Amino acid sequence: MAKKRHAMIAMRVGEILVDRESNSPVIVLRGVSRPNLYLAISVGMAEAAAIASALQGLDVLRPLTHDLLATVLAELQAEVQVVRITDLIGGTFYAELELNDVHGHVTEVDSRPSDAIGLALRVGARIEVNESILREVAHLEDTVMEERSGSSSEGDHSSEQSRGAVALHGPHVRLEDLDPD
Repeated sequence: MAKKRHAMIAMRVGEILVDRESNSPVIVLRGVSRPNLYLAISVGMAEAAAIASALQGLDVLRPLTHDLLATVLAELQAEVQVVRITDLIGGTFYAELELNDVHGHVTEVDSRPSDAIGLALRVGARIEVNESILREVAHLEDTVMEERSGSSSEGDHSSEQSRGAVALHGPHVRLEDLDPD
């Protein structure tokens, strides 16, 4: 029986933040065609560090899980075509990888979103999010900033301050800031 496909929206990794309340890393996906549309996904500290190193194009001395999987897929002559954030159940996001091999076979593999995003960054695959998830929990940046600040006329609020988060990916970020040890 074929899986029912939902409309998918192209996204990209916008930034990595740390939520001030929970002190947990958050990956912010932004709409490719609508950059003010964003989806925040909480991830672990190690996953955030791996994603940050991929965003910064850093080579590591020993392969991280995403590097290992990318190498295995290349050796098997398979490619990651797209990663999809497919579902949100009980506050937990679900994802899948779409793999194509040299013979044209397409395989879908379940994944954690953080692993899927990290792998997508390493291999240059597209990132897509189920439109129904975006309708349920995504935000438009201007709207959220006004809601969190109570009024759009009160002071100068940066997007990170409005979300109660501190930016960890950007020009002044060090990977040591993400290391859990």
